[in-house]
Amino acid sequence: MEAQAGNSRSRSASAARRASSGDIPARIKHLILFSDAADAEERVRVDRETRAALASWTGPGSTADGTPVKILANVADGDSARLAADAPVDGVGLFRTELCFLNRKEEPSVEEQAEIYGQVLAAFGDSRYVVVRTLDAGSDKPVAFATLQGEENPALGVRGLRLSFGNPALLDRQLDAIAAAANQTGTETWVMAPMVATVAEATQFAEQVHSRGLKAGVMVEVPSAALLAHRMLEVVDFLSIGTNDLTQYTMAADRMAADLAHLTDPWQPAVLQLIAITAEAGKRAGKPVGVCGEAAADPLLACALVGMGITSLSMAAAAVRPVGARLATVGMDACEEAAEAALAASDPMAARAAVLRVLDAVQEDDVVRRTPPPRPTPSPWTAFAGPHAKDVAVGANGVLWILATDGNIYRWDGTQFQQVPGGAKRIAVDPNGRAWVVNDGGEIYRWDGSTWQLMPGRALDIGIGAN
Repeated sequence: MEAQAGNSRSRSASAARRASSGDIPARIKHLILFSDAADAEERVRVDRETRAALASWTGPGSTADGTPVKILANVADGDSARLAADAPVDGVGLFRTELCFLNRKEEPSVEEQAEIYGQVLAAFGDSRYVVVRTLDAGSDKPVAFATLQGEENPALGVRGLRLSFGNPALLDRQLDAIAAAANQTGTETWVMAPMVATVAEATQFAEQVHSRGLKAGVMVEVPSAALLAHRMLEVVDFLSIGTNDLTQYTMAADRMAADLAHLTDPWQPAVLQLIAITAEAGKRAGKPVGVCGEAAADPLLACALVGMGITSLSMAAAAVRPVGARLATVGMDACEEAAEAALAASDPMAARAAVLRVLDAVQEDDVVRRTPPPRPTPSPWTAFAGPHAKDVAVGANGVLWILATDGNIYRWDGTQFQQVPGGAKRIAVDPNGRAWVVNDGGEIYRWDGSTWQLMPGRALDIGIGAN
């Protein structure tokens, strides 16, 4: 897990929408829920059918009318690459090389780096490709031999490609190692740089990568890169949008700050506009533009992204089938309509609702429905008195998790409430429907289906990220 709140916020908004039909604010005096047995049974039936459809999806990625969309995996090392290679993916869209070295005090030699990178490349040597990101050290990913110490604002400081400004040999050695690993394994290898802000930076990086016989690209994380995407594509072979950082920098909101969670949402209109600008530049240049942030793992948003012109989506292996199966149910016309609806929305909730309406209206053969069909008329609403709700998340089979302002977690499964030990301050639900919480003492608990299990370690915050 990464300390990213985007996915849990997305599920929270979805849960709030389902629980209150969009009319009741997140902070409420009474918690209003359906208690209709037929409704619950219908939700379970739809969930089972959806899970079966997801399990049967084997790729390759495409829309219902055959428009290809590369479905790729995010990996961190050889072990995660080998696991991802068994999924129905077209390769790796984001190999986070800095995660290989978080515990290293000294920079590995070129030979050692080549061996580490080679483990990832070798897992995809069967006509698939791997996109390697050069060191994104700094800020929330400190690497002892690369990160500058004592920066007052590291998120806006010397991180990513900027490390090479004062230490160009660091990047040269990494590129030499990547090229060596590509030659040894024979795997098609693309290389991209993080935190690129100017066309001059993109040009110099591309020259270094091309001189080693590899494809060169840059990440679009800084708004300036999105605004100049058409010029970036004059010098690089591809672009990859990192929506986590792009959202952070566009909205001037630290993605680690829980109080700013409403701003660090990839559905923010300004973020979607920058993605659309970048995707349009790719279409005009005839070059691929992918998304490798957490937005790619959202099946609903993925359809809108493809409609904007995004050609690849890279995500954690667990999200591959939900995204691939969802795309397979809608044609490109519907994706483009979804994109237009999202871009016309005034806020994230409105954008989600607009895209959902578009996709729910699509009727095709062998549709894998992500949302349930019209419900039977429910029995009267039942009100449960309680403290104000601070956060809401939805788990498997429609189970609702509510974080109250008194720090307690309430789990409503249609029959009873469950409560987490101690005071909780954050809640997230993973793709398997398991809830994770951090209490005031920093203890981490995971719901195993019947009880809360205390997990090793302590944390200040918790969230479910793209991987």
